[in-house]
Amino acid sequence: MRINKRRTISVILLIVMLTLNFLPLSQAVKSEPHIVTFKMPEGHYYLQSAYIYRPDDSEVYLSELTLVVAHGHVLTEEEVAPFTHHCSDYAIDCHKYCRVTMTGWDINPVGITVTEDMTFTAVMNEDVCNVKVTMSKGEYTTFLPDKKTKYQSIELLVDKGYVLTEDDVERFMQVYCGVPNPGWKPGYVITGFDKDPLGFEVTEDVEFTAIGERLIHISLYIPDKEGVYHCQHGICIDVIEGSALPREELPDIANYVHDPDVVIAYWDVTDEQLAAIYPNNEFGACFNIYGVLFWRGDANMDKKVNTGDAVFILKNVANLVGLADDRLLTADMNNDGEVNTGDATAILTYIVRAA
Repeated sequence: MRINKRRTISVILLIVMLTLNFLPLSQAVKSEPHIVTFKMPEGHYYLQSAYIYRPDDSEVYLSELTLVVAHGHVLTEEEVAPFTHHCSDYAIDCHKYCRVTMTGWDINPVGITVTEDMTFTAVMNEDVCNVKVTMSKGEYTTFLPDKKTKYQSIELLVDKGYVLTEDDVERFMQVYCGVPNPGWKPGYVITGFDKDPLGFEVTEDVEFTAIGERLIHISLYIPDKEGVYHCQHGICIDVIEGSALPREELPDIANYVHDPDVVIAYWDVTDEQLAAIYPNNEFGACFNIYGVLFWRGDANMDKKVNTGDAVFILKNVANLVGLADDRLLTADMNNDGEVNTGDATAILTYIVRAA
């Protein structure tokens, strides 16, 4: 009887120990988190692209959205709603994108008790139309610098009855505006469409033709004292090929020349050239305009300051040569308002110091 009592106590202790040992494992299983995945359906809603992106962060690309919950958690409407928004409003890329309404999920996630990893797939409206925009001419690049693919069309998938918005039209225009690249591929700008897309109600597949014009990239160059021309990248202008550029729209060259020795500066371009801007080479769409600078002391205007200028001034003093009004400015080396032997002396002093 005493032996049976000891055996009973041992069995009870063994059961208690086993319970204590396995209790944490049981609790761990019950508290293990699960991943709930929300994703778009396969097929034409991806438009041959593997990515969608958050509307508020175009740099974060996602093929699916996830929610981490505890074991036994019941999904609520508030938790599911943000994922419904992401699946309804997304873009594919700058070539093809989507404005199709989401009608629900393959399985309604609201009220589901999560006991394992789960995936819910969005159900999209099937009554859709395709809007295609093609270019009237030219080769058009995307506005994404890391994409080298060149597009001559863009596609938008929408619900039947969808009305095109300003955002849609802006996308149509942005995608085809290639960035001008002097000496290489020209850029283009959209000036209109064959029919107005803004407010257009899409009731069937439709195609618009965008009217594109090539941009001419105007680079402005200014010479240094050695006569070497340097492009002024901060004062570049883009105009539509063949359009006029009024001279008053050229920036004041004086704003970009910070040298007290410069007395005359202007852009060396005729009104006839500005009347219709065309590319100046066959490889790209660029047009160069060069500045002309005259240095104080350059009396003979050969773009150099040397002994020849001192001789020229002395001849002027002796009435052997005459100085035009613009030459009077460059010949006045000492800047006293007169041209005389003092300027010749100042030029010779300048040459000695510069040697």
